[in-house]
Amino acid sequence: MIQPHAKTLVQQVGRLLDHDTTYDNEKIWMIAQSKNDPGLQQAIKGLSTADIHVIARITQSDQVRIKSLPELTKLSQPTISRTITKLEQRNLLEKYRTVKNDKEILVRLTPTGKAIATTHSQLDAEIERQVAELLAPYPQEEITDFITLIGKLAAIDVPYQN
Repeated sequence: MIQPHAKTLVQQVGRLLDHDTTYDNEKIWMIAQSKNDPGLQQAIKGLSTADIHVIARITQSDQVRIKSLPELTKLSQPTISRTITKLEQRNLLEKYRTVKNDKEILVRLTPTGKAIATTHSQLDAEIERQVAELLAPYPQEEITDFITLIGKLAAIDVPYQN
């Protein structure tokens, strides 16, 4: 017999994912936080959530090899190539080579790219603050169980047949 809450849990997770896809609250929040910088607002408006996440990953290292981005971001190589081209065209990052290895292409953020990364970091901090508030009334054991459950949900792999 299927657990009666399974359907409800699947619906709630789906609702959460659909809500973010439909309303893109991350981007809306970042634009609102940039109200004193119209140029930054315009830059953010032209980006997808995936673009913003790539920028956030690049800012976490001093030197980022383009070849390492698919693993860091969990995006495919073709998607990374398109994203890097887009971000470079919008002057949010630049490609460069080192003197030691001119075959390897690295990327770094421009000042506008860094501003987007900083705003995204502020968003992450705000989300963590709100989650901490939500978790405050629960005992640590329940929180640990919930985190384990979410991990298992994320690992569900629906088999397919050819």
